[in-house]
Amino acid sequence: MKNGRKLLVIKDSFGNAEIPFYTSSFEQIYVLDVRYFERNLVNFIETTGVTDVLFTMSALRRRRQCGQYRKPDQSGRRQHHHR
Repeated sequence: MKNGRKLLVIKDSFGNAEIPFYTSSFEQIYVLDVRYFERNLVNFIETTGVTDVLFTMSALRRRRQCGQYRKPDQSGRRQHHHR
């Protein structure tokens, strides 16, 4: 596909299955795993000439990182986080 569009997919492991769906719409696709990327994101986008950015991540994973998700206690009930 020659359309000049370059996609940056910012994802966690759940985003892997989505990548093939975008191949017919973009000339180039960059896949960035947030768990391992340690560079400056703005510099990366400017250097590569990315035209579109897609964020695709598990909502459950985001909740865990924010401390709002608690593992079940011994009874199987989820512990609630109160602010």
